[in-house]
Amino acid sequence: ALPRPNRAEWLRRFARRPGAVVALAVLVVLILTAALAPLIAPQNPYDLAALDIMDNMLAPGQELASGRIAWLGTDDQGRDMLSAILYGLRISLGVAVASVAVGGISPSVAIFSGTASALTASALLVGWSLLAGILHLVARRLLGALRA
Repeated sequence: ALPRPNRAEWLRRFARRPGAVVALAVLVVLILTAALAPLIAPQNPYDLAALDIMDNMLAPGQELASGRIAWLGTDDQGRDMLSAILYGLRISLGVAVASVAVGGISPSVAIFSGTASALTASALLVGWSLLAGILHLVARRLLGALRA
């Protein structure tokens, strides 16, 4: 067996790779930004009561009716684009975590079904196929809603 490097050695190797350090820094900034979105964002784009239709299609840097600055402008419904991006980041990171979790579970299920009885393997195959079908239907429904 190969000897495992200790934590200090691993950190030294990691620190010597500028690409890895930059990627970690970007990931930390994205996670912090998503976590602090309610504090950073000028408005909650999902709070319909807080939106003002008179703020629609403002150019970047203009002032909202609430007195705040729309740094990236607003859309046709008066939502601040920076707020929409920050709140959307939260959703995107959640989907990414779920995708990685499913991607990590898939090989485990495949290995287990390969070593299990034929009945168990068939049940896992049907269950996994149903899950994939449901996810496909949800994706089609979302894409259809986006096209409309």
